[in-house]
Amino acid sequence: LPYPRAMVHAVQQGLLKDVPFETEPYFGLAIPTRVPGVPEEVLKPWATWKDLHGYREKVEMLRSQFDAHMEKFRENLPEEVVAMMEGA
Repeated sequence: LPYPRAMVHAVQQGLLKDVPFETEPYFGLAIPTRVPGVPEEVLKPWATWKDLHGYREKVEMLRSQFDAHMEKFRENLPEEVVAMMEGA
């Protein structure tokens, strides 16, 4: 648990204000390029996989499951959330 704690601490202390972010290609998440006390590869999960093709397959499966699950709630979601889901 040291990395999640370091991430939460960095957010609470405002340590990410001046850190550049990059957009994760599968879910559209903004990921900081560095967090004190967290190795870069932890911030980039795809970098921890030896098989990038396997990573992509797993992400696509998870994305499909996420989309199917969120579709159940679509009619009750704010327009901004629906737009974000469609843009990701």
